[in-house]
Amino acid sequence: MDYNDLQIVLKQKGLQLDDLCKDVGITVDGLRKGFKNNSLALRYIKPLCIALGITPNELIGWETAVGGSNIYAANISGVNNQNSGEAIVALKDELKEQRAIIKEKEKQINRLITIIEKNKSK
Repeated sequence: MDYNDLQIVLKQKGLQLDDLCKDVGITVDGLRKGFKNNSLALRYIKPLCIALGITPNELIGWETAVGGSNIYAANISGVNNQNSGEAIVALKDELKEQRAIIKEKEKQINRLITIIEKNKSK
C-alpha cells in the first residue's frame, strides 16, 4: 500500500488522517514519510492495521486492501512480467533483512535468558 492507497482506504472507511495518526501515535508527517520511504517503524504496523481494519499483508502491499493496488501480487502472478524479476529480487532482499532482524532478536532473547537464569541461581 502506498500513501495514495492509504487515502483511498481512509475515505472508504470514513476516517480522517489526523484521527488515524492520533490513534496510532504518529505524526502526519511521520506517517507520510514512512509511506514515502517504505520505512514505517514496526511499532506502527499493528495499530495502523487495527485502525484501518486491514491485515499487515494489505498494509505492506502483498494483498490488496479495499480500493488499493497490489504490485507484488500482480508481478508474481505474471500480470506484469517485465517487473516480476524486480519484485522477486525486492522480496528476497526484504526476506534477507527480516532474517537478520530475527537473528538479532534471537541473540537478545538468549542474553535475557542467561540473565534470568543467573538471577534464579542467586
